[in-house]
Amino acid sequence: MLEGLNVNLIKENILKTNKNIIVGGGLSNYDDLINLKKISSSNLEGVIAGKSFYSGNIEITKALKILKKNILQHGALSLADFMHICLTHPIHGYYIKHEPIGTKGDFTTSPEISQMFGELIGLWIVQVWMDHQKPEKFSLVELGPGKGTLMADILRATRMITDFHNSLELILIEISPSLKSIQKRALKGFPAQRKTGIKTLPKQPTIIIANEFFDALPINQFQRKSDKWM
Repeated sequence: MLEGLNVNLIKENILKTNKNIIVGGGLSNYDDLINLKKISSSNLEGVIAGKSFYSGNIEITKALKILKKNILQHGALSLADFMHICLTHPIHGYYIKHEPIGTKGDFTTSPEISQMFGELIGLWIVQVWMDHQKPEKFSLVELGPGKGTLMADILRATRMITDFHNSLELILIEISPSLKSIQKRALKGFPAQRKTGIKTLPKQPTIIIANEFFDALPINQFQRKSDKWM
């Protein structure tokens, strides 16, 4: 099954151009890839999901080569594996290689639009801290801090709260080298631990925040066949 893919159009272009082609759409299984390769196995360099349909003499990116190699060696990639390679590959991943947020990137987030967003969250964090009898030490953890704007606004809005900054241990969970550098500049003067996962968080009271983070994580796709999910 090829979802959102005009197979006839692909065939026509393969036969007409006699060149490499990358197609956009959804490949649901390995058989689809093999069937398309049979159209012109010597000319079809790869059939990989993408945003747009391209034909002609195309230089296939290194990330696409990695995807193709995985498919040809191991069969169909799960949606989670596909997203993981595209987004977080240690060399070619979207969030590793690019600065995705802001005017130089592909999208923006609420903290980049208004400082009120972070300030209000900061005041909420203070209230939670107070509601739990103001623990002397607690972890304030942000997952995927982006450019550090949200946390900078939080810290600025809470700096006048007695003992709050002295009590918190700031921990940023980030995998992007470029974003880590930007975060250091945004939070200059405030000590922060930097980690790539949550398994080693201190065993103490913890408040975790995340903005537009979970929608960028690899997800599992399930399909129901007969009476069970696969």
